[in-house]
Amino acid sequence: MSKWEIVGKQMVINLENAREQYKVLGYPHRTILKMRCPLCRKITLCDESILYEFCPHCGEKLDT
Repeated sequence: MSKWEIVGKQMVINLENAREQYKVLGYPHRTILKMRCPLCRKITLCDESILYEFCPHCGEKLDT
């Protein structure tokens, strides 16, 4: 089984619901991962807490 290639991380703040994010996470931001599928080589942005098991571009099953 193939694995996602993590090519970057980025912290995102959504100012519209920063107060709710702070209550849930303890801080007003979340981390977005920039991942590349080893089969189709396309980039996918994904919340760090919700990793995809399949590539949304080619359907390849990937290990997280």
